[in-house]
Amino acid sequence: LARQLVEQAIRAPLAPRLAATYIGGESGRSLLQSLGVQFKSAAALPATGLVVVGPDATVSDTQLETFARGGGRVLFLARRNASGASGVQLQQKPDFIGSLHAPDWPEARGLSASDLRWRNASAAWLVQSGSGWQVGADGLLGRRVVGKGVMLWSQIDPQSLPADEKTYFRLTRWRQTRALSQVMANMGASFEMDSRIFAPRPEPKAPIVPLAGEWRARQVQRREAAPSPDKGIEDKGISDEAKRAVAAGFDDANWQKFQAPRDMDTLGGTWANADGEAVFRKTVEVSSAMMGQDLTLSLGTLDDFDETYFNGVRVGGVGKENASAYSVKREYPIPARLVKPGRNVIAVRVWDRYGGGGFTSGDAGSLMLRPSLDRPKGAGFYHPDYRDDWELGDEPYRYYNW
Repeated sequence: LARQLVEQAIRAPLAPRLAATYIGGESGRSLLQSLGVQFKSAAALPATGLVVVGPDATVSDTQLETFARGGGRVLFLARRNASGASGVQLQQKPDFIGSLHAPDWPEARGLSASDLRWRNASAAWLVQSGSGWQVGADGLLGRRVVGKGVMLWSQIDPQSLPADEKTYFRLTRWRQTRALSQVMANMGASFEMDSRIFAPRPEPKAPIVPLAGEWRARQVQRREAAPSPDKGIEDKGISDEAKRAVAAGFDDANWQKFQAPRDMDTLGGTWANADGEAVFRKTVEVSSAMMGQDLTLSLGTLDDFDETYFNGVRVGGVGKENASAYSVKREYPIPARLVKPGRNVIAVRVWDRYGGGGFTSGDAGSLMLRPSLDRPKGAGFYHPDYRDDWELGDEPYRYYNW
């Protein structure tokens, strides 16, 4: 049986491996990046190959059908509305439990019930019908042959699952990530991990910019220290002075030097026994190796609230809506379009409502600027946040979770 399966796999026609062309906005782009798919973004269709269409793409049905008729392959990423592209009709089901029926299509080769079944019921948008479309996996997939090519609709969407709040969905999200990767591989997509299959030696570490060390600091609004957590100083929003101070071209030469990570109260003077608003700035050099790709800005924990800017553009923040903001590790995505050759400016507006404030991480190594594809443990192995120490278990050998 094993020999027969190997021979069958060898004989099975495989789509040629290539970088996919992606058409659409940021949500689909971030999904492809999380899967490690090699792709290039474009506004127009290529002559041939694999095209991945995001949920907000504006390319016309006529253009897509002409492309497919000539032998092209089109994969539509999941949408959450009744009318899809190319005549597909979708419907929301409030209590979907996944599917046990993997379709017998070349594009679904390698999928099994364990990939498509859900750990628990949840709402889902599913393919219902469409002229010329076959529906598979109880609506998770749709397929339409167009001339020499094929269109595949995928409602397999690991980003739609509430796995961060309902942790029993983590394994389902992990499985869906694998399933979508399998579908894309069957259609000819190439992946970052492909080159590592026969390269067990670790690759050179991706370039990083350490952020621990000298920053510039300015106390903008000083408030007398709050007497207790329940009487913390209210944050009424970023001040006009702080807005000017986070701009990319602001001159901070006369500001106080600050060694991060550090509790800003330890600077003494007016910083001692105080809460309120402060701004921290750091100018960093970004190497050519980091250009043209999305980066991740890691700042460790900040006490209490923050608004963080990269070259004058706000890239993230944690505010008073989070009761435990002081313990949240800040990691913010930096789009490639914001990164300039050479000098780049990071500015962090901090509001300290009670107790110590500023950069409070005990690990200086956690402050860094790195390529987003340099992911932590589990990178390229199913979902990017895969953990084998999770109480409910992402570990694939813990079958009792199913």
